[in-house]
Amino acid sequence: MAAKFANCEPVLGAGTPCHTILQTQDDSEIHLTKLPAHTLLTALRGYYAPSAAGVMTIDRETLISLLQTLPSLSATAHNDSIVAQLQLHHPGIGLAVEDQSVIMFVDDFLSKILKQIDMEFRVEAMVRNIAPLVAIEALAGDVPALLQPLQIYELLDALIRECVGWSEDLGFLGEKYIEKTEAALLPLCRGKLTPSECLKQFKEDLRSERHRQKKLELNLIGSEQQKLVEDSAKQATAEMLNQKMAAQPLPLFIIFMMQGAWYEFAQKTVSRYGLESQQWAKMSELTELLVWSLQPQAQAARQQQLFHSIPIDITAFADSVDFDATDVKQCLADVEAEYEAINDDNPSSPCDFDPISSRASSGIDGNIEVALRADIEATQTGAWYLYDDKNEADEKIARIRLIINDPTSGRLVFTNQNRRKVMHMTYMEFAARISSGTVKSLDLSSPLKDIVSDHLDLIIKTIKAQKGRELKEQQIEQRKQISKEFLSKQKTFISNEMQRLKQRAALKKKRAKLLREKVAKKIDSANQAVEKLRPDAWVKLPLMEGTQTPCKLVAVVTAADKFIFANRAGIKVAEYTASQLSHMIVTENSEILDTGAEFENVLATVVSGLRENRNKSFDQLTSTSHALHGGA
Repeated sequence: MAAKFANCEPVLGAGTPCHTILQTQDDSEIHLTKLPAHTLLTALRGYYAPSAAGVMTIDRETLISLLQTLPSLSATAHNDSIVAQLQLHHPGIGLAVEDQSVIMFVDDFLSKILKQIDMEFRVEAMVRNIAPLVAIEALAGDVPALLQPLQIYELLDALIRECVGWSEDLGFLGEKYIEKTEAALLPLCRGKLTPSECLKQFKEDLRSERHRQKKLELNLIGSEQQKLVEDSAKQATAEMLNQKMAAQPLPLFIIFMMQGAWYEFAQKTVSRYGLESQQWAKMSELTELLVWSLQPQAQAARQQQLFHSIPIDITAFADSVDFDATDVKQCLADVEAEYEAINDDNPSSPCDFDPISSRASSGIDGNIEVALRADIEATQTGAWYLYDDKNEADEKIARIRLIINDPTSGRLVFTNQNRRKVMHMTYMEFAARISSGTVKSLDLSSPLKDIVSDHLDLIIKTIKAQKGRELKEQQIEQRKQISKEFLSKQKTFISNEMQRLKQRAALKKKRAKLLREKVAKKIDSANQAVEKLRPDAWVKLPLMEGTQTPCKLVAVVTAADKFIFANRAGIKVAEYTASQLSHMIVTENSEILDTGAEFENVLATVVSGLRENRNKSFDQLTSTSHALHGGA
């Protein structure tokens, strides 16, 4: 049956309907909405060149009925085209070439979209289940209907937008999300809701999930932005101290101070006020003066002046900032003591300063081209990407969403569908991975309606160009030969595309299976970890959305499958089943800090010792202690 829908027969050439498509040979703009339905149908027939049916052909009304009876989401998930579904579930039927052309066109543009965004197998299955409804729109209203702003387009756009980040390895939360999505589309596939009604219901069903994801994402953005600020502050402070203290031998305890309390003080200053602030300029100035004052100097008067003013200036500056600077002020006693030692001609022995570790900032790396850096800086947050590194041993695959694009540090932060941080990259790393294909965009280039129009426009232009080549030939036989050559190429092209589609579908299923196996292994590991939990274990739990709170396991009720947790004050705050704990660990919603097993082992050792000692005499029990203390 595959050949029935895919084989090409010569349908172009002199005397065929295709010569009425476009009579002009110029490159004037084609307005699709102005072309009549029969012209569009003829163009599709010429482009896809389906074979005439070898058996009795069913009419369009019957075909629409058959499309409506194709399996819904309640059946096993699949990513077969409409053509493949008809072959599988209605073998032996014959379709009119125009109807075949319409169905092949719908399959074609949907395959193009799915290839562009590379959805997971189960998400593709949902799109493929909706595809027959798109074909029904085209068959019932002719091809021009596909150029209208259909509600089913909006539904597909919403489905892609909401599920582009879903993958098989998201654990319990991911499974709940995809089940909720499938349930929302099921009434549409069963004919119980119109596309408009289903779209409304779909948005309503996922509203709470979107709210939860947004809250988690904002919390993650806040914490990651703070980390970026702290990282930038560490780098700026390290570079400043390395510059001021390079080749400047200092007393060991002063070096400890500069790399300790002073380093922390400087970081807080730049984090709070920024690199362009007066406070940071003052911090840099005090650092330079402090280092200079502790070196042997010919300018004795200037040095003596600094001995008096530096402790006062540092104290005043520490009091002026709006954060705690007690540690720095406590170190001033050591500085003043060293000043006194210098005045007594007994300075401390100098030591070399080892530079503080400081990574180069990729954000200002001159190796990245200006234009490329500008493109990355302009990349909008919220964009989805597929990370697929085939060089890694286990071929790590992840769907990542950009949540932070920080030009100052030149860093990008990514999350996943569960809104957990999965990775970060520098601009240089991101550019390299985009270039190598390790990272590729998963966002649609435009709304689905525009993609359909663009694809139909390409088909019309292809047929127009072909007709132009035919019209240049005066002899009918030559025209027919050109037509046959074109159709032969199209036949090969369409056949190859169908083969690639089947191969891609098989790879999708294989990848989905591998990811499910990885999840199963993670769950097994999590189950084993939960089994080892004992009272007094400490576990981080999501008591509040977006944050994890350390809680103590106070009781394990094996019969009821309950793990009861309390906070540090001893108040019960949560209880979970073993399965719930395992899934939270897999989805990084929870983390075991201490299993409590060590305490149990110590207790078991004590109890065993007591049992062994129960029958020993007093002398036997005290002899060891007596020997350890050297005897009496």
